[in-house]
Amino acid sequence: MAIQQADAAPYRVAQPIARSWYAEMLLSRDLPGDRERAHELLREALHMYEAIGMAWHARRAAGRLKGRVSWGAGGRASAITLAFRKSGHDYGISKAGVEF
Repeated sequence: MAIQQADAAPYRVAQPIARSWYAEMLLSRDLPGDRERAHELLREALHMYEAIGMAWHARRAAGRLKGRVSWGAGGRASAITLAFRKSGHDYGISKAGVEF
């Protein structure tokens, strides 16, 4: 749903971000098929990031496709802690206790 909303919004930057976040959720959940779908979404996000000139985000997506942890500020590797919880048909996402 978030990807559909991002694709319908007039803000192109939201499109790859939604794919990246959803891919992170799939990688974290790690059910059968999740890793393949996450890689598909990361490839889409990578192409979109490159098309709109978001080089740092493109490098991060490329790194995730290679199995690296997420990249923090300054290009340093850092483990991110995102919490995903199912709420009905949707997932809630929080980072450092802040719900998104």
